[in-house]
Amino acid sequence: MPTSSKFYVVDQIAITTPDNVSALDARSQPSLTLVTCYPFHYIGNAPKRYIVEASLRE
Repeated sequence: MPTSSKFYVVDQIAITTPDNVSALDARSQPSLTLVTCYPFHYIGNAPKRYIVEASLRE
């Protein structure tokens, strides 16, 4: 099975509310969006979201 690597460059890091889903909108270029609960140490229904948006490096 062939393997390959892809490299991404972080474009933006944001902290937002859970109801803000704009980070999930389609982008015009190949990209990667990571979303996790924030604050990181919070247990339960975290009040914020930490979002990292990155573009594929050619």
